[in-house]
Amino acid sequence: MDLNNSESVTKSLEQTKIAYVMDLVIVCGGVLVAFEHCQLLREQGIDAFIVGNGPPLGEYDVPVYPMSKLEEFTDDDIIVSVWYPQVTMLEKYKGRKIQFSQDCIEDCNVSGQEIEDCRVARRNPNWEIMAVSKYAGDWTGCDYTLIPNGINKRFFDKHDLNRDIDILIEGNNEPNKGIDDAIEIAQSIPNFKIGWLGRETRGGDWELFTNAPREIIPQIYQRSKVTIKCSKSEGFGLPHLEAMASGSLLLTYNSGGNDFCKDGFNCYMGDKEYLKKRLEDVLIGEYGKDIIKNAYNTAELFKWNIKKLMQFYNL
Repeated sequence: MDLNNSESVTKSLEQTKIAYVMDLVIVCGGVLVAFEHCQLLREQGIDAFIVGNGPPLGEYDVPVYPMSKLEEFTDDDIIVSVWYPQVTMLEKYKGRKIQFSQDCIEDCNVSGQEIEDCRVARRNPNWEIMAVSKYAGDWTGCDYTLIPNGINKRFFDKHDLNRDIDILIEGNNEPNKGIDDAIEIAQSIPNFKIGWLGRETRGGDWELFTNAPREIIPQIYQRSKVTIKCSKSEGFGLPHLEAMASGSLLLTYNSGGNDFCKDGFNCYMGDKEYLKKRLEDVLIGEYGKDIIKNAYNTAELFKWNIKKLMQFYNL
């Protein structure tokens, strides 16, 4: 081994700073992924952190700094913009600059002007693009590096639980999540127990898991025989994979970023009427053991792998 070269690499790792920049630190998928990246990088001895307004998230050993932290940056450091409106504001700071694309803005409930503003930002030649899926990358029309999300290891921990929830609806009470369709599918067969897991929910003939602590979410999935996910658009289908890892049979729409979902192999995927028929097959007919096994194998392919991210950052 070249000791001098080894010492140089170690020194580079210790000196490189990586900032994931966001406006607000809130509990949502895109923010949690940024924290996951930072946590994994920090475990490799890299100084990765969040820049934004808000407190750290307790389950992560990741600090949160104000915007002034970026004034320390040199050309050897890395700035990752978690949301496109920050691009112009971040231009003045030194460092390699990367936009993190976690969705397809075209399919979100935003105005045409916001879509065009995002396209302009994406075309900025001073910035690279990192995308969580082909769906989140292709729509930009720009070159990008694909870094898929991973599943938190807690979803692979087995709990001694009965599957006492027949049908679990997953998603927030917002238009893009297709909750009304999911409820219609879930209620198409009477006398089955329904649960609803989401940051924001509404009351009805179901058990609510509203803004459930993240550490108990795997247990909710493991209590559920079937999970219904009817999002119109998902940059990356992490809840789909979490259900798969938990042994809950997935019924889903094609949401773009869930291209690992294969109808009849590791889930049932189709329109509303198709999913109603499949739900009846599952709950009244034969419970899809082979699909559940294939789904678990699919989920295992998406365990977090830090190597690709470190290669992208040249670390």
